[in-house]
Amino acid sequence: MNKPKTSTRDFRQFRDLLTVTKPIRTGDGYGGESVTWETVNTVWAHVQTARIPLVQIGDRVTPSGEILVTVRLTSRIVSGMRFTWVLRVLTIVSIDEYPTDGYMVCRCSEVVA
Repeated sequence: MNKPKTSTRDFRQFRDLLTVTKPIRTGDGYGGESVTWETVNTVWAHVQTARIPLVQIGDRVTPSGEILVTVRLTSRIVSGMRFTWVLRVLTIVSIDEYPTDGYMVCRCSEVVA
């Protein structure tokens, strides 16, 4: 994968305030579970759309966006967490870390209804 063009000198590009949430799973006593989302932190980030392919969901085709979220390097954000950005929910699919530059890029998915 090509390294994004963000570097430690570009942190002023981090203009989007996102809320980081983690899943809290609670068993229902019958083998199932419910999931709620707990706020972990808020972070400043640089958000950009990577691609928007079409995805078949049932009998309709819906655009599905891959969003790249660049944040300062931290161990508090892992795959499976979510970012809330304005009214959008972005699920973190994978993370590429760049320790020498001090940031990480989270590849996120979002299904647009």
